Amino acid sequence: MKYSMPLLMILFLAGCQKPLSKSVPACCTKPATPAIANQASSPLSATSVYQLPGTWTTAGGDSLSLQQLRGKVQVVAMIFTHCGYACPKIVENMKDIQHQLADRNSVGFVLVTFDMARDSLSRLRAFAKEENLNRHWTILKGTPQLTRQLSMLLDISYAPLPNGDYRHSNIITILDVAGQIAQRLEGLEIDPTAAAAAITKLAQKTDL
Repeated sequence: MKYSMPLLMILFLAGCQKPLSKSVPACCTKPATPAIANQASSPLSATSVYQLPGTWTTAGGDSLSLQQLRGKVQVVAMIFTHCGYACPKIVENMKDIQHQLADRNSVGFVLVTFDMARDSLSRLRAFAKEENLNRHWTILKGTPQLTRQLSMLLDISYAPLPNGDYRHSNIITILDVAGQIAQRLEGLEIDPTAAAAAITKLAQKTDL
């Protein structure tokens, strides 16, 4: 995938394309206001994922736009909580990355469900508790259209199976502080140390 494709073109394709074949946890609170003011006020690149309009709902029931994630490096995955193996492994990989970080306050972790029917907000909260996700994690649920559009931007495919489960890509996406795709970790076997090192370098950049 070429990340230079303009956002509006991707959204147009997403609207026309059929689905591809391929305690209340602190993670549920609203993300903190970005600490770097000049980043928050500067225009977003045409390739920024944060250009995607629309409102998501956090597991805690708050409304959130993707632009509110701006100002931190974000580690993002699309999953469904009833997944028996791949999704728990993706979350485990993300937690391994988090544990490798020396500065965890400058990095956020985002999970987005594509299971509209079964992943209710209460189920997402229960999942966060089961996985012991801390305040650096955000779990999001959107409309079917918004979820499909995000999956197109992240080059992630998912499709429902007859039993209610999903066939899906196994990808972790690293976004820089301005929402541009910096790295994609494909598959279930990753190197968390190398990923954490790359994330640390991204978090130290203030000119994006």
